[in-house]
Amino acid sequence: MAEISRILIAIGSVAAWTGVILFGMGSSELIPGADLLGKGKVGMIAGLIILVIGLVLYRSSREPDLSTK
Repeated sequence: MAEISRILIAIGSVAAWTGVILFGMGSSELIPGADLLGKGKVGMIAGLIILVIGLVLYRSSREPDLSTK
């Protein structure tokens, strides 16, 4: 389960950042491109959702660190 959560974290963070880049490219044009803005929003939202799912799975599958007690 930890491997799947790490993969989801990696995919989600890359997808969210790619969405930010696409959204920025769409908004920096002289006439804002609706296509890039839409794809950027979808990428950001989907990436953040996948990232949160991966983080929740990682926290639930991780064993507690008992070395400090």
